[in-house]
Amino acid sequence: MQPYPKPFLNIQEYDVQESFIQVLKNRFKQYGFNQVKTPAFETYDLYSSVQGTIALDDMIKFISPDGKVLVLRPDVTIPITQLAISQNDEFEKEARYSYILDVFRTSFQAKYGYVKTQAGVELLGNPHAEADMEVISLAIDCLLDLEFTNFKIEMGHAGVVNEILRMLSLSKEQEDQFKQLIISKNFTGLEEFLSRLDIEPSMKESLLTIPLLYGKPDEVLNKALSLSLTNKMTSALHRLKEVFSMLTEYGFRDYIVIDLGLISSMSYYSDITFQGYIENIGKPVLFGGRYDNLAEQFASPIPAIGFAYDVDTLLSARSNPLPVREQVVIRFDEQNISVAMQLTKRLRALHYRTILSNRNEGASGTYVITITESDKTVMYEGETEPFNSEEQLLLLLQSLKEENTCNR
Repeated sequence: MQPYPKPFLNIQEYDVQESFIQVLKNRFKQYGFNQVKTPAFETYDLYSSVQGTIALDDMIKFISPDGKVLVLRPDVTIPITQLAISQNDEFEKEARYSYILDVFRTSFQAKYGYVKTQAGVELLGNPHAEADMEVISLAIDCLLDLEFTNFKIEMGHAGVVNEILRMLSLSKEQEDQFKQLIISKNFTGLEEFLSRLDIEPSMKESLLTIPLLYGKPDEVLNKALSLSLTNKMTSALHRLKEVFSMLTEYGFRDYIVIDLGLISSMSYYSDITFQGYIENIGKPVLFGGRYDNLAEQFASPIPAIGFAYDVDTLLSARSNPLPVREQVVIRFDEQNISVAMQLTKRLRALHYRTILSNRNEGASGTYVITITESDKTVMYEGETEPFNSEEQLLLLLQSLKEENTCNR
């Protein structure tokens, strides 16, 4: 058995993955994010010295020839933060980074072979609500570009739960239990848990209600504000309300729900957090949030927010059939090989995927061009059309392509 048995993608599956990635790259670029690539191998110290990130046991470790402990890239946010600090002495302006990279963790399911492809962005240097809106709207636009329609972005705020934990002064074991009750929306269990603590009845009502609030933003936020226990909690709720208002104005109101019990495994999130769900997929395809305090561990405080798509899960969420693999195959006889070669060169210059071969008949979705002394035709899906010139052929190819696109 192979040590990391990630499934092999066939040609068609690989094409779909590449088309997904290209759509994401294009949208990232439209929002002004510049693509970067971090090293596949990083020093163990980069992650072990940063709190709130990947569990140390979750990292795949190696010993370098000079005896240093290295890890395969388990996360992208931390090395990009380090990169941003090294390139910017003072963050007086924004820095926008995007990436499409593999990350490696032992906790990934066996079918992924300890490796998953992530596509994400990091926006550093802007602490304001419009930056939150910008990143979340980008996440929504990407899903729409990929032709997903039945999805929701759940928004929460780490400050709400963190403020509750500060008020309760729980042990580490109690904190973990409390968080698990919130994640599972276990009202009965949470009620029993709070009954064992010495807290006032009025506070208990808020603690039972606020972290379990979920649903329509206006209703959830108004209810939470009426029960808010501290100024910090109120400030967090107002930030959520401000960002939601911006997303509404941008036209994305219907894609947002509020989950005040949203808790990420990455404890470096300090403010707004969010995750994306697609209909009939039982786990998130998207994780993100604001992590204003992370860079402080590199001695350079920088406000930041970002997200990452789980590309593998995103691909598995497809409900429509895989697209056909469009290409052109040019067949010829000996007398017309020069003509066929020149046509091949021209089509490739026009960005057609073109194969010059008499042995390739072409699979579904292939335009088969035949050039012989007695025959000049283009065939697509069983339909054959004659042509007399290159210009006529190009018009035929464009017409067939547009017709095929409309019929999908």
